[in-house]
Amino acid sequence: MPINEAAGWRPSNLTPQQKREQTIAIFARPQELALNNADAPTIEELQYMRMMLAKYGSKQSKIQEFDLNKPPKEPYIYQEYPRMVYHHESHQTTIVKNKQQFDDATEQGWSKSPWGAVEAETPDLLTPQERAEAANVDAQLIKKKRV
Repeated sequence: MPINEAAGWRPSNLTPQQKREQTIAIFARPQELALNNADAPTIEELQYMRMMLAKYGSKQSKIQEFDLNKPPKEPYIYQEYPRMVYHHESHQTTIVKNKQQFDDATEQGWSKSPWGAVEAETPDLLTPQERAEAANVDAQLIKKKRV
């Protein structure tokens, strides 16, 4: 038997009235205690409660159910700023937050269009003799089928 389990169930020696009072003392808020100890509410109080329920009860939104695997998404709303600008010479990027910063950046040589793909220079690793041999092997692999 684990240490944190009680040795056995022991009946309470409290009366039902005492149990009710103890439960209210533990779980009830002070407003609920006042309502439980007071007499029935007056007609004015009932009318006030009905008015508050009519006023605020209808504004509650209904519970919306959705799939946790596909939560609802907010529609995309285009915003011009913040925007990324590009410097083509140094291949740097920065973000501008408003039209003034964008105008300042364009005056300094930044552009709103990204640079194109950069092709790296590949050194020629094959000699002319090896290139001719590779072309010969390619030609043998792609022989025309006889009809």
